[in-house]
Amino acid sequence: MFDKKGKETAILKQAVEFLEDYQKNVQITSLFCKDIVKLDLLEPMQANVQMKSGDKFAMGGFQCVSRKKLKELKPEALASLAKSDELELIYTHLSSLNNVNKLIKKLD
Repeated sequence: MFDKKGKETAILKQAVEFLEDYQKNVQITSLFCKDIVKLDLLEPMQANVQMKSGDKFAMGGFQCVSRKKLKELKPEALASLAKSDELELIYTHLSSLNNVNKLIKKLD
């Protein structure tokens, strides 16, 4: 962790930088979540899955951004989301929902 002169080694510096970056991203994520909750953009979701074998199951207990609610936001709220780069995160989230079917196919 420290060299013979008591200075940080490269691996320690790298670990500290990683942890600082991680903590910064935790704070950004927390603020983002508070913002989308405050704007009432989340709705409970459930994915109903039927396997080729005929087995069925449901995945629940998660929330997604509502496209309808997003479209109904006032221009000022949309502008604020865009300025904070949170709108980009929302669109990434919505886009990632398209991967659910791909994941289910990999299970089957």
